[in-house]
Amino acid sequence: AIAVVGSDVYAGGEFTDAGTNVLADHIARYDGTNWNALGVGLNGAALAITESGSDVYVGGGFTNAGGDANADNIARWDGAAWHGLDVGLNNTVNAIAVSGTTIYVGGAFTDAGGIPSADYGARWITTGLYWMQLGNDLNNMVTSIAVEGPDVYFGGWFTDGGSIPQADHIIRWN
Repeated sequence: AIAVVGSDVYAGGEFTDAGTNVLADHIARYDGTNWNALGVGLNGAALAITESGSDVYVGGGFTNAGGDANADNIARWDGAAWHGLDVGLNNTVNAIAVSGTTIYVGGAFTDAGGIPSADYGARWITTGLYWMQLGNDLNNMVTSIAVEGPDVYFGGWFTDGGSIPQADHIIRWN
C-alpha cells in the first residue's frame, strides 16, 4: 500500500524494516531523505492507506497498531500516535477511500465496530466516530474503492450487492 500525504510518502506491507529503520514494522513514512517509523508500527500487514485532513488511515491484516489493542484491521495515525476506530473490524481491510467526513472501507470482514450486518463494506463517520453499514450487504469481499463526487464505487469478488443481483464485481453507493 502507498499514499502521498503532503511531501511525505507512506508505505505499508509485509515488511518489518524500512531503509535502515528497524522500528518501521509494516508501515513507514518517507520524508524525502529518511524512512521513519510510525510509533511501534503494526503487528501485521498494511494493505490500504489514505489520508483525511492531518490523519492517515491504515487498513490491513493486523490486530494491534502502536499498542492499541482495539485497532483490529484498521487504525488512524494522527502524526504522533495510533488510535483504533471503535473496536475495529473482524477481518482484513483491503481498500480505503475518503469522501468528505466519511471513511469507506472494504475487505473480507463481516462485522464493523460490532455491527454484524456490515458485510465486506462499511463507513466510518469521522464527525461522530462511529461505524455504519452500507445499506444491504455485499455477498463477498471488496478489493477496491474509488470516489467520484458523491458516488463511491466498490469492486471485488461479490456478485450481489444491496439486493441487486446484477451487481457483479462492481457497485455504486450514492
